[in-house]
Amino acid sequence: MTLFIDVAGIAHNATLARDRAQHSGLNLTAVVKGPFGIPSIIDAILSSGINTLGLSSAALADAVRGRSRPRYEFIGLALPEQAATVVQRMNASLHTCRETISAFALAAEGTHVDHNIWIGILSSDDREGIATEELLGRIVDWNDQLGKKLVLEGILAHWGCHFEISPEAQEIEAVLNAATKLGKRLQRAPLNVSLGGSTLLPMLGRFMAPPRTQLRIGEAILTGTIPGCEKHGLGLREPFSIDARVVEVSVRRVEGVLRPRVLIDYGASVLDYRDIRLVGSSGRALWSSSGMTAVELFDSSQAPRIGETLSFTIGYRSALRALSNPEVSRCERNLTDGIPLLKYQQSAEQPVLKAG
Repeated sequence: MTLFIDVAGIAHNATLARDRAQHSGLNLTAVVKGPFGIPSIIDAILSSGINTLGLSSAALADAVRGRSRPRYEFIGLALPEQAATVVQRMNASLHTCRETISAFALAAEGTHVDHNIWIGILSSDDREGIATEELLGRIVDWNDQLGKKLVLEGILAHWGCHFEISPEAQEIEAVLNAATKLGKRLQRAPLNVSLGGSTLLPMLGRFMAPPRTQLRIGEAILTGTIPGCEKHGLGLREPFSIDARVVEVSVRRVEGVLRPRVLIDYGASVLDYRDIRLVGSSGRALWSSSGMTAVELFDSSQAPRIGETLSFTIGYRSALRALSNPEVSRCERNLTDGIPLLKYQQSAEQPVLKAG
C-alpha cells in the first residue's frame, strides 16, 4: 500500500489555521503527534510561519532541531522519569498532577534550565463547568512545588476528538474567566490560557480572548478534518490519500434502488472505514475486516471492474494507522503542480529515501 501525502496541502492548512488564529488574536501551536512527525510534514508546517510546535516526544524535538528553532511544547502527560529529558529538550509541558510537577522542578534545577508549565483544569466530560475554587486550591498547593526554575505559564483546557462537537462559546469564556480569577488570587496576573482541539477552529470569532492566549491545533492542520464537523466550510485540504484495488463487485438493492457494493484490498489494519472518502465518485464505506473494506456506491453507472482502482482521501484515524504500519510506503507530492516529490519506504527502523 502507498500512502500519498500532499505536503502543499499541509502547508495550506497550517497557513489557514495560523491566519484564523492571528485574526482572533491567538497564538497558534501546531500539534504533531507520533507518526506524523516526519521531516516533510514538519517542514510544511514551519513554512507557514508557525513558530511553536506541540510534540508528543522529545525525540521529535531532536528530529526537528537543526532544521529551524521553533518553540517546543510537550503535548501529552509526561511521566516523572521523563522529566529530565523533556526539560532539556523542550520549552514547556502540560501537567495535571503534583507528582510530575515535583519531578520537573527537580529536573529543571538539576540541569539549570528554565521550563514553563501549563496546568490542566478540572472540567467534566459532560461539560458541567469549571470547579474554580478546587482548581485554585490545587494550583496554590502545586505552586510550592515549582522551585526556582519552573514557571507557571497558565492553565490549559482541551476539547479532544472524542467530543466530536465544538464547545459552546460560554464554555470557552468560563475557562478564560477562571484564568483571570486565578491570576488575581495568585497575584500573578495575567495567567495565560492554552485552548486545545481542532473543534475550536470553526468557532474563532465567537469569543473574546485576552492577548497571549494560545490555540493548539493538530488534526485540522494535518488531515484537514475536524471531529464531528464535515461541512465546516473553512477551505481546508485533505492531504492524505490512497489508491485501492477492487477485489469484488456485487449489486445490492437498497431502498428499492440497485447500488454497486465493492470490496477494496485494504482493511482495518491500515484504515478506519469511518473516515475514508471516495474521490471522483459518490458512495460510503460500510465496514472493514482486517484485510478489506466494503464500499457502497450511490450511482450504479459508476460500478468498477475487479482489478480497477478507487481513490480515497483519509482522515486522522486512518492516517495514524497507515503511518504506523511498517508495510505502508509513503509518496510525498505537491498537488499544487501535481508532481510527486519523494518516495519513502517505511521500515521498522528508519525511512529510506528513494527516488520518486
